[in-house]
Amino acid sequence: MKRSDAFKSNYLGKGDLDRAVIATIKEVVIEKVKGDDGDEEKAVCHFTNGTKPMILNVGNWSTIEAAYGEESDNWRGRQVEVYVDPNVMFGRERVGGVRVRIPIQHAPAPAAPPPAMSADCEERGAWEA
Repeated sequence: MKRSDAFKSNYLGKGDLDRAVIATIKEVVIEKVKGDDGDEEKAVCHFTNGTKPMILNVGNWSTIEAAYGEESDNWRGRQVEVYVDPNVMFGRERVGGVRVRIPIQHAPAPAAPPPAMSADCEERGAWEA
């Protein structure tokens, strides 16, 4: 039995993922979540494809924000890849955790390089098309 089977959670954890999953964001809302010190309000990302909701930490929020903008209402319909990063640290202990990244097909395209100058245009200062 895995830990995720013994200790059920309504939220996505590393035990829920055996491989990376592409998930489409349905909404991001503030929810009361049970924590060690009682109920806390946390940002929770809900998905459309049946993936459990994910409590967003600052790192995962920042990854999505960098790709899709600072207003989380505008993330609806956008895709993220949810995966387990075994290098996540908790204090001095490497515990692993859930991370998001932007799928390659949804990442912003790199800027096109400037057009090259031909030798004869260099003298005139004209650019090739």
